[in-house]
Amino acid sequence: YKVTGVQTCALPILARHLTAAGLAEAAMCQWLNAGELALKRMALSEAISHLNQGLRLVPKVPESTKRDRLELALRRKLGIAWMAAKGWSSPDARECLLPALNLTAAAKSGLDVLPVYWGLMSNTLSQGRVIESLQWAQEFLAKGRDSGDSEILITGHLMMTVCTFWLGELTTCQKHTEELIALYDPIQHRPIADVINHDPLTGAGVYRAQVRSEEHTSELQSPCNLVCRL
Repeated sequence: YKVTGVQTCALPILARHLTAAGLAEAAMCQWLNAGELALKRMALSEAISHLNQGLRLVPKVPESTKRDRLELALRRKLGIAWMAAKGWSSPDARECLLPALNLTAAAKSGLDVLPVYWGLMSNTLSQGRVIESLQWAQEFLAKGRDSGDSEILITGHLMMTVCTFWLGELTTCQKHTEELIALYDPIQHRPIADVINHDPLTGAGVYRAQVRSEEHTSELQSPCNLVCRL
């Protein structure tokens, strides 16, 4: 989707000209580029505006795998932009990401799908709907097991780690941290952190430490220990 010889500051101008010329697919590409650049610069209002401009052009492009991939990319980035602007629980982020579920079959790789499920899980969890968030994690982990895609598997285990911890299912949480750590390769799986803004290995370590802390606290509060301390 990149265009050479165009200064980054000119991307929105190019996108507008392509839109006005009726070159919808090319314009979608440039709105995506402009949105990505604005997001990297944390110009969130501009990013949201550019990405929405790209999505408005979807009906004007004939159905194809390329169109689905473009729409998926626009929705991924827009979901991130909305959550950065309004918080994890943003209704706008949810509204943007839900239609992306129907586009995941067109994804080039597992990395292209991670922000959709991770975003929906985080959005749901942040609204206090913990049990519902677990359903997103379970669905994504099953998708990873079915496909054998290690990036999806690792992210699925991370999602399960987060959700089961907040449900108080500490044994299950620890099981998923261990499976994640066993699968994770620091070189091969480094791009996951770039895509979901969370490093899975660090996340697993944090939650594993939390589980051990909770278990240690429970042991100290057991009747026998309390009697001994008295």
